[in-house]
Amino acid sequence: MFTSSFNLLLADFLGSGDWHLSTTEWVVVILVGLLVLPEIVAWLALRYIPNDYVGIVEKLWSATGSVPEGRIIALNGEAGYQAALLRGGIHIGLWRWQYAVHKVRLVTISEGKIGYVYARDGQPLPSSQTLGRIVECNNFQDASTFYWRAAGATGSATGRASRRRVCN
Repeated sequence: MFTSSFNLLLADFLGSGDWHLSTTEWVVVILVGLLVLPEIVAWLALRYIPNDYVGIVEKLWSATGSVPEGRIIALNGEAGYQAALLRGGIHIGLWRWQYAVHKVRLVTISEGKIGYVYARDGQPLPSSQTLGRIVECNNFQDASTFYWRAAGATGSATGRASRRRVCN
């Protein structure tokens, strides 16, 4: 009884004639649906970043609005470029209709070399100051800590890092 009711409902919805599928055909349809549905969900929610890349997350829309005027980095869940980067691996929950992930190569600063970090977001440095102050931010690996501890100053940053990989 349920099968015939479902067939009539499906036939009416699709606008076609009466659907008379055998039990085997229904099992095949259900199995194909069960195999395809997880792949669609995985494509929508999973992101893969290779180990020699990082992912820059851009939130396309948010209920809290966009980043404030004059800012580049979103620190409080607004729409815009997020402060956190994605390391290499598989990441879950970045829905394709809400997030764009831009993959960029890692930059390796060799031992004995100098890396130059220039902050483009935040308050400008005073005219008497050439370099920003030293900020403890895990060797420039934590953008939101760097931003908040440096009091949101733009310009060149100073600090000493051991051999590290940083994104460009």
